[in-house]
Amino acid sequence: MSNFKIEYKPIHPGDILKTEFLNELNISEVDLAKKLNIDQEIIQEICKGKRNISNEIASKLAQFFDISVEFWINLQKQYNSKATEFNKN
Repeated sequence: MSNFKIEYKPIHPGDILKTEFLNELNISEVDLAKKLNIDQEIIQEICKGKRNISNEIASKLAQFFDISVEFWINLQKQYNSKATEFNKN
């Protein structure tokens, strides 16, 4: 029996925001930023995986998409945990 284990790079919450929400609803990053009343660069960086989803942004996303704040916070926490583990290997 082999101990071979495949390690996958963790998926950033911004990837989920972009593919599962923005693309599915045909909303641009710029439009979302305007609707959330935040700088478009913040949303663009989140979608590129260059910025974490803060509690404030999680709250705005939750309200806009009618989904719990915990959903976004937990996505970020899970990503942080898995990214730390992934980077150790």
